[in-house]
Amino acid sequence: MWKRRLIYASLSIIAIAVAAWWALITFGPDISFDLTQSELQSKLDARFPAQKCLLKLTCFELREPVVTLQEGSDRLGFSAKFVATLGQRQMPGSVEFTAKPRYVQYDGTFFLDDIKVTEFKMTGNAPDFDEMVKARWPLALRLILQLTPIYRLKSDSNYGAFAKLALREVKVVNGKLRISFLSPTIRKQ
Repeated sequence: MWKRRLIYASLSIIAIAVAAWWALITFGPDISFDLTQSELQSKLDARFPAQKCLLKLTCFELREPVVTLQEGSDRLGFSAKFVATLGQRQMPGSVEFTAKPRYVQYDGTFFLDDIKVTEFKMTGNAPDFDEMVKARWPLALRLILQLTPIYRLKSDSNYGAFAKLALREVKVVNGKLRISFLSPTIRKQ
């Protein structure tokens, strides 16, 4: 009889702890910090030039990235030069777009949504092919960036797993990238 009461008490405590954790995550206050354009640019510069290849025949290299954050806008701007390589042919170009950042908490991934391509140039092909690429590539770029994460938190460590749970939202506010976390303490003043 006392074993049954102990089990019920233990299950009740666990249920209360889980409910409290859920309530804290769902309704708890956030803390946030802002990254300026220059801070983002310095972090971006360290990762470029970057190259991705498919089957060693098709490669895409991004160079000279520039991130922009404008006061009064909720969008992040990005421009870069690129070189697309198909076999032996290299096709240089440049791209410029704006987008809204999005964080997916359960997966720890960052995406770009509502992408608006403002400039796309590519040379190195026959003129009719360049025009076709110019007309169709912005749509392809939007699809790729909306479905492919631009960054993923590493959750193979305790720090990464905690950051994935604690990070709530990423958005552009007043010309800065605001990163919001769940506050570890709740203080009422």
